[in-house]
Amino acid sequence: DNFASYTAATATVDRDGEGRTAAAKEFAKLILDKDGSTLQEILVEEAAKLGDAATRNLLRRALVESAFAKTVASTLRAPKDALEKSEQLSSLLPDDLKKAIIERPADFPRLVDELLHTTSEDEKLLSTASELQEALGGRLENTSVRSAMAENLSDGASIIPSIPDISPGLRSIASDTETREFVLEQLTNVPSLGRRIGAGLFRRAAYRAMNSPVLPEDARKQLSEVNNRVADVIDPAASMKEDA
Repeated sequence: DNFASYTAATATVDRDGEGRTAAAKEFAKLILDKDGSTLQEILVEEAAKLGDAATRNLLRRALVESAFAKTVASTLRAPKDALEKSEQLSSLLPDDLKKAIIERPADFPRLVDELLHTTSEDEKLLSTASELQEALGGRLENTSVRSAMAENLSDGASIIPSIPDISPGLRSIASDTETREFVLEQLTNVPSLGRRIGAGLFRRAAYRAMNSPVLPEDARKQLSEVNNRVADVIDPAASMKEDA
């Protein structure tokens, strides 16, 4: 119903901007309505996926691909490499002690690498987000901001760019008291939306932990349980829906 009313509103844009204003109200309701909507569910899910992929990508750069991480990994592997090259040296250490202080530390970088690996879905999400950011950034740079700077530089009146003009559409929406109050009222639901996205991140972390091929079973269960509990604390409404 919300989507139908939004579509109808966007189809009735007129010269006075009434349709555009109605469309803005319906769009705000679709995104921020406290009762939720299909579009809102999609937004929350995709935002959680993007946040998950971006976080792991950032951690991978720091803990796997950086020069410091590679140095640490090489240092941890050095004792194991030395033992493998010398049977006499290897025989001096009991097997349990060798595993505890040599083999497990040497294997740690590989475990981190596998835990933080990026999937094809992650790469697609990050690529799409990057393209969107570049498109929006380029649009701002190449339109009002650049025009304002060009005008200031050409007439020599000021070295400080003037504030770009607000588009007529946004100006008409902002000037309408009823629409402005409606949007501001919907903004009170932003914290709830943020909590749902945050909880979604922890639930994805729980899912990844539970299905990790490199973690021991006990570790998988504990990590999954911890992340799910945090998600339930952040967004208890979602856990109540699942129980129902």
